[in-house]
Amino acid sequence: MKEKLKAYFTARSTRHAGSMAAFTALVLALFYLVNLIVLGFADKLGWYFYTTEQLEVTLSPAADELFADIDTSKGKVKILFCDVEENIETHSQLDYVYDTALLLCERYPELIELDFVNLWLEPARVAAYRTAKDGSENKITSSTVIIDYGGEFILNSPVSFYTLDESNYVTSFNGEEVFVANILWVTASEHPKAYFTANHGEEVPYALQRMLIYAGYEVERLDLSTVRGVPEDAGLVVISAPLYNFQRAAAGSAEKAELSFLAEYLAGGGQVLAMLDPSYAETMKLPNGNPPHLVSFLSEYGITVTGNTLVDRQSALPGSGGYSLITSYADRGVGATLGAAATAGGRRTVLSGTAALSLSESDKATVSPILYAPAGAVQLAPDGSEVAHGAAPVLAMAETEGGGRLVVCGSVCLADAGIIDGVGYGNKALINALLTEMGAARVPAGIANIQVDRSAIENLTMGEADLFLTITAVVLPALLLGAGFVLLRRRKNH
Repeated sequence: MKEKLKAYFTARSTRHAGSMAAFTALVLALFYLVNLIVLGFADKLGWYFYTTEQLEVTLSPAADELFADIDTSKGKVKILFCDVEENIETHSQLDYVYDTALLLCERYPELIELDFVNLWLEPARVAAYRTAKDGSENKITSSTVIIDYGGEFILNSPVSFYTLDESNYVTSFNGEEVFVANILWVTASEHPKAYFTANHGEEVPYALQRMLIYAGYEVERLDLSTVRGVPEDAGLVVISAPLYNFQRAAAGSAEKAELSFLAEYLAGGGQVLAMLDPSYAETMKLPNGNPPHLVSFLSEYGITVTGNTLVDRQSALPGSGGYSLITSYADRGVGATLGAAATAGGRRTVLSGTAALSLSESDKATVSPILYAPAGAVQLAPDGSEVAHGAAPVLAMAETEGGGRLVVCGSVCLADAGIIDGVGYGNKALINALLTEMGAARVPAGIANIQVDRSAIENLTMGEADLFLTITAVVLPALLLGAGFVLLRRRKNH
């Protein structure tokens, strides 16, 4: 028996079979490894997103007013697709973008023209777009969409025209809004700067950056500890989710620090938007137990971030544990004005992970509430105990005598991508109204995005996933195994 087994395992046919089995296993392992790598990169870099629902692309009348005073002395605005028209028409991510561009050209023939370029045959036509203003290199691919007016240009990837959730599922198509915002930007005579403060662990939300660009700003970072003052070209300063303390000059000192520069900026008519996490007021307390310097600074203008987190178990967004609050606008003053503009489309405003604000009189500014938590909200102290109930303010504005505006939000999620444009709710209209109030000249407000049915996408995508799994886990291995047996038989016969 031992000799028979030895003869079997040393036989030529067995050796060939083992080689083919090992080869098949190696090919399968490489196949799955490559798929995992590609899937990982695609998920991190946004190479794909899911949309399967057929959308009917239309235009709103909002652009008529927005385009009314555009100077066309430099000619027409060019929408340039970086591939031949036949490919753009059938591109899975650009087909709706193409349809929107056609409709815009038809409605505004004196303002907009459409063009196409083959990157492989005519690379010189996009050479001027490959260098950004700061000298860095712009990456241009066949799916890039360029908006150009007299040498002023913006580059867009396909994902720019869609609103995505955290899983890269499309929630809405915002092609018209993107095109209108791009056209307003490239035709503007000047662009104020929107500076995000730096060097305190701040988070800079991409969704908010994009909205600021659409409102006509150029977005940059600002480290007040080294620049020693807010630049004169600043149209807006944003403090977004800091993790560490700001510098403050000692009482009676002639030296200036970061918060001194912000105070000077506000006194001179500057605009500041501060978004703080509820935990900031507690975790950044000073060694002597006093509030963080930034919280004390905001309190001088009549707005205190309490550090108490608001929760509503009854009327918050489902699935949020009560922390995504559907807010209401103040019934008078700036809150009523912004509310009228922000709710024109019937959408509710949502704030997630929100701190209650305490408003008081100030000799530096006049304070007005903008947003309130629901009447059934409960304030939770840092230790989790309930300390107050009722409709506390969560967004407020302080206006200085010099025309400065300080807007404080008790949440870092005001411009979170997941709630910028949801079904039945969304903060985009509020942010546009805020930016208009704070001096932005050309905000693309009033353009409704085309909503996508998430449930239909999920169901169809699961079907596609099952099909892919069947092909990769059953069909492909079977084909490889069959090819191995065929090759083995041929070698054995020879």
